[in-house]
Amino acid sequence: MALPATLALDPQPWRPSIFGKAINFVPGDPTIAVEVQRATDATGTGATTIATGLFFPKPGAPFVDMRANDGSSWFYRARHNGIDVDAGVYTPWVGGVVKAIPKDILAAAVNFGGSSVYPIVRSFALSDGLYALQATETDGSTKVSTAHNPQGSVLPIPFKGNLFTGFWGGIGSGQMYVAFLWTTQTLYKPDGSTLTLPGPPAALSLAGGDLGQIAGGVRGATTLWARRGLVKDGHVYALSGEQSFAVSANNRLTVAAPAAVPGYDGWCVLVGSASNSEYLQESGGTPYPIAFGTSYTEPTGHFSTAAAQYTGDWLGTIVYVDLNASTTYYFYPYYDIALGFLRMAPVGDAVGDSAPSMADANKAWSDGRIALSSTGMSVVVGGGGTNGNSPTGGSRLT
Repeated sequence: MALPATLALDPQPWRPSIFGKAINFVPGDPTIAVEVQRATDATGTGATTIATGLFFPKPGAPFVDMRANDGSSWFYRARHNGIDVDAGVYTPWVGGVVKAIPKDILAAAVNFGGSSVYPIVRSFALSDGLYALQATETDGSTKVSTAHNPQGSVLPIPFKGNLFTGFWGGIGSGQMYVAFLWTTQTLYKPDGSTLTLPGPPAALSLAGGDLGQIAGGVRGATTLWARRGLVKDGHVYALSGEQSFAVSANNRLTVAAPAAVPGYDGWCVLVGSASNSEYLQESGGTPYPIAFGTSYTEPTGHFSTAAAQYTGDWLGTIVYVDLNASTTYYFYPYYDIALGFLRMAPVGDAVGDSAPSMADANKAWSDGRIALSSTGMSVVVGGGGTNGNSPTGGSRLT
């Protein structure tokens, strides 16, 4: 049977002169279609979508892109992109120069059934969840573990002991808080490369022009103070300094929304009638968190004093809010590799573990996360109207 006309031959009739790349995919969800792009270098130059609507079984299957054996470099990336679902995040670019297979491998690979030709030059695997894995050695092996780092929870990552300091306080049960402070750390991965664990995020700005008023309510003229912060997992991050505003009689305070910050769930506002004594606003119709792009408007019944009240411990820390007095709480910190900042379990507003929790410990040790404490950290919260601090540790392999 003659070879197809699209295959030109070398003088040796068993060796085709057109080769290709086989990229193996193991999707995180085999029921969602995959989109593949190709570029000429690892920065994505000339990125072009070359296939959409591809489905691969869970164990993985190759997609073959026919490329000429001319020494050109071709790089590939992929993402989930199916019907009625949001497109996923692209994998990193993987690829290299298209080179011929050694003769002994080629002779065994090109003939299937005596007639069909399946030229494969190199296979770049995309592991579960569409993470990239690329060989670094000429024999196809690798000495680099970077491609496995998305499964960061199981890596031995050393860093110094006593990473965290905990602060607690509050005015009564349901209005207590625990705040955590730490410093920027370098995390060393097994392959010798590093990750930077940033310290607490910089405070949001709040200028006088961000405060205003709107008609409504039955209150006399007064001066109010306000702060705003970010919210993730029910916890307060990046709390701003305070600003005051003279609210006219029968008017309500407004606070402009901050710009959206990637990775966070929304924002929050604290309001009070005296400097440095603002209350977290999450009742009377005020959502928590407030959606980015939505400004705060004081309810017609005016600001609430039902939730936790600000103290200086809230600045430059992550704050658990609305906890109970005279309770020991357990916490599980971790670095979220995808988001690039520190998070903590348990999650939720007014949620705390009063006993060690395997479920919340699992959150810190799950794939894509680096646990920042070998065991749960505990903070003993005292009675209402008191406050204190305690070194809570947080270290691994030191």
